[in-house]
Amino acid sequence: MFTPIEAQQLKVIVSSPGSLSSIIGNKKYNITNLTVRGALNGTDLRFLREMAGSDANQQKTPGKLRKLNLLNASFAKGGDRYITGKGKGLFVHYNTSSIPDYLFIDCHLEDFIFPVHTDTIGDYAFSHTGLRHVKLPEKIVVSKGAFYKDSLLESVSFPKVTEALFPQVFNGCHKLKQLQINNIMYISAYCLQQMDALERIVVKGYLGHADGCETVASCPKLKNIDFYGPVFSTGGSVFTDNCPQLEYITFYGPILSTYFGKPTKCPAFKGYITKNIVCTSGYKDVIPMTPTEQLQNNSNYTRLGDQMIELVKSEQSNLNANNFMESIFSGSLYNLACRYSIDGNTEKAFKYLEASIEAGYKNYVNMKDDKDFNNIRKDKRFDVLLQKVRIVGDKLYILQHCAPYERNNVNVAARFTYASPSDSGLVAIKKYFNLDSIAGNGDEISRMKKLLYWFHDLIRHDGSSSWPNCRYNAITLSQVVKKENRGLNCRFMAEMLNEIYLAEGFKSRFLTCMPRDYDSDGDCHVINTVWSRTLHKWVWMDPTFCAYVTDDKGLLLHPGEVRERLIKGLPLVLNSDANWNHKEKETKEGYLDYYMAKNLYLISAHLRSEFETENYSGKIEKSPIITLAPKGFYYSRGNTTSDDNYFWQVPEDE
Repeated sequence: MFTPIEAQQLKVIVSSPGSLSSIIGNKKYNITNLTVRGALNGTDLRFLREMAGSDANQQKTPGKLRKLNLLNASFAKGGDRYITGKGKGLFVHYNTSSIPDYLFIDCHLEDFIFPVHTDTIGDYAFSHTGLRHVKLPEKIVVSKGAFYKDSLLESVSFPKVTEALFPQVFNGCHKLKQLQINNIMYISAYCLQQMDALERIVVKGYLGHADGCETVASCPKLKNIDFYGPVFSTGGSVFTDNCPQLEYITFYGPILSTYFGKPTKCPAFKGYITKNIVCTSGYKDVIPMTPTEQLQNNSNYTRLGDQMIELVKSEQSNLNANNFMESIFSGSLYNLACRYSIDGNTEKAFKYLEASIEAGYKNYVNMKDDKDFNNIRKDKRFDVLLQKVRIVGDKLYILQHCAPYERNNVNVAARFTYASPSDSGLVAIKKYFNLDSIAGNGDEISRMKKLLYWFHDLIRHDGSSSWPNCRYNAITLSQVVKKENRGLNCRFMAEMLNEIYLAEGFKSRFLTCMPRDYDSDGDCHVINTVWSRTLHKWVWMDPTFCAYVTDDKGLLLHPGEVRERLIKGLPLVLNSDANWNHKEKETKEGYLDYYMAKNLYLISAHLRSEFETENYSGKIEKSPIITLAPKGFYYSRGNTTSDDNYFWQVPEDE
């Protein structure tokens, strides 16, 4: 007969995702030590949470699980949502080598062994747990708040290489006295904060980049920060803030580039100590630079560049997956090339410029005009390297050299459709905002523009804002904006304006405009396109920048036409009052020739444009998405077409 004592330790094999609960059965709340092999989906993770004392709504359970060994476990997509409380609704998706966001928040785990292939610890994954010691996996990315307020955490064993530490990773871990990091690629802003017992931070190996924005802050007992290896790059200027006992920040190794300034609210601080060379310093009065004549024949200077090249080669796969780190290292190598060019050392200038490009340098406009390369610009090798950058970094050039569309002239049953203004949700939106009075009684185009200008003033754009916790419709989103005094990203702005146009009787879609390298460049842009009956065509309306586009004769254009004219070099005119939050004026060159040239490589739209076209918080099924792509281009995220006639089809009743 089963007894609680017999069930305290258990080893199980999950042969199929979702079956953990059936394997453990009624032992669920008695097990204290569990080892799991096999693939776990959201259903299994939900069950593990309950075993560890917290259900999917973050409410307490009788679970007694304290030690969990997932060394030979992995994560599988699908299953139930393992978190449903606080509007998160989280489930396992894309990266199955990652500890999912919020996975064990509020659970009572005291000991955890990571899956062998773990590469990322998700946001707040172990927040408010009871872990006492953490041994991090090799080349790990530790995301925001991963161990936030783990009040029992006493020590952290870092791997040979840590890829990144993001904000608030150990905030509120008041028993941590020392952080001894080996090699680390990136330390983010707001990273190491609010640790009452922390006395020392040590980086024993290399530092790729450390931000300088309250990166180390509010650590009342912190006395020393030591960097023993080379420092390739830092931001600035406030690396440390509100650390009243901090005395020294010491660099034992060489510094390629630093913009650290004087710490703030650190009254005991006696200064930076540098034991090696400093190639570039943004605050020379705080961290003096090594004179140029001393650098040129310094073996550490030469070695610093070679170390970076070696590091980039060893980290190439990780750099390719991380645009930010790619830009840090490629930029550092680029700066080294500039330095050698200025010094007249042509061979080393080309050595590091080529290495920079191999590391992912893509800023074609900057390289083309950079005066630091005047000494090597006439060398044929410069033109060869510049062309390499142009192929990947000149966004207009990339668009102009993409494959054409292919019109197959086949009748497609799945037409784009548009909700009627009589839809109850749209009727409510029309009444809520009193749209008739806003649009006015003018002609069709003037009504479109009035709605655009009004909405641009109503909602502030904030591209870095979190996704709102509400249903995704114009009314609830506007209420959240007002209540939280916040902005929205371009997607939610376009979704709202789309419903507003639909409510006023216009056929409208919101379009996700993406770059060629959509899988590594997440900087897409979402705009609206609206059907004009008088012009018998679609027209471009962008609520983020209050922008629309015409040809040189003033005829409004839709995104497909803008794209075609960019490719052919035909005239395009951006409205003169296009702007970002009434703070920055948009120009045709910046907005169209660069930003939208990059983001018009791929264009996606929902097949059905309606009230709450997207609503991840509700139970409404999302509409299928169609992506318009150049002929032969492989797009991995759903249905594609290369028939632009189909994509820009006339609405069925028009």
